[in-house]
Amino acid sequence: AYQRKLCELISVTVRAIVTECVADAAKNAPGGGDDANPVVSKGTMAGVAHMSLDQFFDCINMLFEQVLGLLWGAFAVNKFCIDEGFILDDNAPVSSSGNADMEIQ
Repeated sequence: AYQRKLCELISVTVRAIVTECVADAAKNAPGGGDDANPVVSKGTMAGVAHMSLDQFFDCINMLFEQVLGLLWGAFAVNKFCIDEGFILDDNAPVSSSGNADMEIQ
């Protein structure tokens, strides 16, 4: 369950950052700033394709920083669980309360 939630969080983070970068790039483009910008209305892929190289690298840098932060957080949770003797199994049967059973050694 934690792995699935982490993947969902990473996906939402990437989507939000790329959307923000595309909007900023469109706003800063010549003739940008209006809501009728054709690049934004075509979608995210067109927006990324129209970014300058500096804007693209800034977006990639922000993506790596955020995803790396999420992964370091997951690493810390995993290390804590190992140190404390928790074994979390995403394939464990779900109890009647809706939570996966957690085995403690």
